[in-house]
Amino acid sequence: MSTDSPERPPETSEPPGAPPPALPLGEPREPQEPVAGDPEPVATPPALPAPAPPGDPVPDGPPPAAEPPAPAQPAPAIDPGEDAFSDNAFRQRGLEREQRLAGFDNRTVIGSVVITDGQGISFGGGPDGGGRHERPGPVDPDRLREDARTYVATRSDPQLRMLLDTLSLVFLTGPASTGRHASAGDALARWSLRTERDPLVAVLHPQSPFGTLTARLRPGHGHVLDATGQMWPATVPDAEVKEVQSWLRQNRASLVVLIDEPNPVTEVRQYQLHHQPAAPERILRAHLRHCLDAPEQDGAVLAAAREDAETRDWLDELTAPAECVELASVLADWWRTGRGAPPAVRQVRHRLLCHQARELLRAAPAVESPTQQAYALAGAVLDRHELNTVIRAAGRLAELLRATENPHGSRGRQVFTDPLHNRTRHIRIVAARSAGPATGGSVRQLVRMKQPRLAGALVDVAWSEFDACRGPLLDWLRELCLDHDTRVRISAAQTLGRLAGIDFAEIKREVLDAWAGSVRPAHHQAAAWLLEKAVKDGARADEARAVLRRWARSGDRLQVLIALRAYGTEIGRDDPQEALRGIREVVLARRWTRGRPGQVLRPDVRWLVSSALAEIYTAGPDQRGEVLSELLAWARRDPAVTPQVTQALMLIALLPADPGGSGADGAPRRPERYDLLSWLADPPDGSAGTVPVEDIVQLWRTALVDAHLFHHAWRFLISWDRSAAPGTPERAYMHDLFARLAADPRLRSRIAFYREFRRHRAAGEGTR
Repeated sequence: MSTDSPERPPETSEPPGAPPPALPLGEPREPQEPVAGDPEPVATPPALPAPAPPGDPVPDGPPPAAEPPAPAQPAPAIDPGEDAFSDNAFRQRGLEREQRLAGFDNRTVIGSVVITDGQGISFGGGPDGGGRHERPGPVDPDRLREDARTYVATRSDPQLRMLLDTLSLVFLTGPASTGRHASAGDALARWSLRTERDPLVAVLHPQSPFGTLTARLRPGHGHVLDATGQMWPATVPDAEVKEVQSWLRQNRASLVVLIDEPNPVTEVRQYQLHHQPAAPERILRAHLRHCLDAPEQDGAVLAAAREDAETRDWLDELTAPAECVELASVLADWWRTGRGAPPAVRQVRHRLLCHQARELLRAAPAVESPTQQAYALAGAVLDRHELNTVIRAAGRLAELLRATENPHGSRGRQVFTDPLHNRTRHIRIVAARSAGPATGGSVRQLVRMKQPRLAGALVDVAWSEFDACRGPLLDWLRELCLDHDTRVRISAAQTLGRLAGIDFAEIKREVLDAWAGSVRPAHHQAAAWLLEKAVKDGARADEARAVLRRWARSGDRLQVLIALRAYGTEIGRDDPQEALRGIREVVLARRWTRGRPGQVLRPDVRWLVSSALAEIYTAGPDQRGEVLSELLAWARRDPAVTPQVTQALMLIALLPADPGGSGADGAPRRPERYDLLSWLADPPDGSAGTVPVEDIVQLWRTALVDAHLFHHAWRFLISWDRSAAPGTPERAYMHDLFARLAADPRLRSRIAFYREFRRHRAAGEGTR
């Protein structure tokens, strides 16, 4: 008995409480072309789990004769993504979308701003303390007096001055970019004024060995030595410390050594003081009052500046004193010039970020390079990922960079003389508890950039200014795009998308064109995310869209698959008209037929078309009618694509009207309402009648008797019915839908059986 004319009532052989059987939605995929050295199997479309609870009757019947199913293949190394629309897949896609959205930042300038800064430290400004940079040597006394007018005292300053008086030598500890230089300069200037007419402060070269300092110190001067990142504070012998202190006392001099070593040797700890930075807002206000003609207007300036989004973001994210100094100068100029345009903060902020990026990527001693740079870039690309993931990725990047620096040998890394904290100064490591039953609430260590926007600047500078880094960086990012963790793949692909904003032609030639010839789904998905990032960042959006249009029309199956995946991202949601045009050309092109009656599109193409349409449908209220009208237009124009249209409708039918979430056991909670049902039952103003009711009913008829869709279609229809509460527009729509479906002789007995079952179930629930 064929499914075209079933006569017997539907039966169910499922025992109560047993999971319902699942049928593959559509034909099994054709085997992909084998690629040498590529072990990843081609994904087979997974079956859709039934949203209806166990025990619901599902109209059954022997499906028509079909080809034997292909042998089961092992699960792919990547998530099914667009190839599954179960409740779990909905949740996974939502998590992926949230992470991708977090990677879009149109407010950050793409491309580094080339500036030249001298090696030195700063008093009251610059990357670490605000103000000006000084080269090694004596600092101009007039400059010290000027910086004292804007200096903001910290809670550690009194103890710093006391230790200088009693010990003459202080190791000031704390993270970089927190104002340690400014605190040291102010304290030393005050110390020297006790015996001298002018403040006498000298800056020592940062690479000066501690044991040779006595030959470089100046009698009667205060000195600053920046040993940030140096390893000697953990190993310096006591004799050298005593020798330097003795010289300082004999020559009425003093020295502040800036370190970030958390565990210096015991000989250093007695001279150690932890720096306590001042609040950024206090520093900003102090410099703003200094720059303004009327200092009491600082509050009014800040209130007015907050009306600009760029400035408001910077105010909320201030961390380093250098930012406060630069922002104060910009706001003061803006206030004096009449405030005709928003403050010009973007270029200034990016210049500071690029300077910090150069500092992190600058040449290191041979034993540290390129490990230091590898950790800096890994932390930038994998911001908000687990610490172990960042460590593994940094190790791999260091191998690639080391091969470039020393191709004929292996300059290894000393295992126990290079602690992790030396490589993670620019990031924070935080603990976060995992959610869900699978993880058991375990605590993970996550990496956070101290300045989130520094991540982009690091990538920009590494690509734009260090040409020898390009090859290893691309190889590394391409490897990460094949990682088992979806979040890592997204971050790597978006980093490549950012690089495309700087040099689109190079990224297309080295990455996109190669992936367009690959049969690996992971490469196709990464290419789609790369193009999505390039479009969202905006600098090369036109070129990225042109590639998509060309690939959608190319006739090359692999390029078409990438284009369809890309149209299923924010690209399609932001410009649904362009996406629908591209998808339409694929659907109506006869080149994708497998030569079987009623089977126009290949399974891989058909799945990506359906999922892309579902993504566009969720973009907003206006897109619902557009997508449905497009589907119905395809069916009317070419009846052969009706199976494609019906499958897309089934996937859209599962979209919830509310986010849903998870139940107490962590499993996805069944949506209380379905978006398409709610939209059809109660159309918003202006959309009534845009989608003919009978056309939707006809698609349901087709799905309910289709050899591949009927099992799932009945379950989805039952889910719709169970979600329609009495007295609601959804209930009235379902009553009309069942009446129209029952008019079809092929469905009449099945509809009658389900209605009878529903009546008995309602009666049983009412007597409990």
